[in-house]
Amino acid sequence: MTQKYIKKNLELSLEFDRRVVRDPEIMAKIPSGACIIITTKGDENFNRESRSLAKEATKSGGKCFEAKKEGNRWTVKQFAY
Repeated sequence: MTQKYIKKNLELSLEFDRRVVRDPEIMAKIPSGACIIITTKGDENFNRESRSLAKEATKSGGKCFEAKKEGNRWTVKQFAY
């Protein structure tokens, strides 16, 4: 995991948190204890790293959800690879 990935993930995570504050119903889609990965349209290197982390988290039976940013829009769905 690179410093560039970590920085971008932190920035996007904070942005997603602000979105959740404005629309708390987003969290209703995510079960307690599930992990959340962030992906973004147009950055396949970043997305590949995020999905790799999700694959590791789900190997032991955990649930993981993907929060995807496309422009100003966020979508949340269960992670599937």
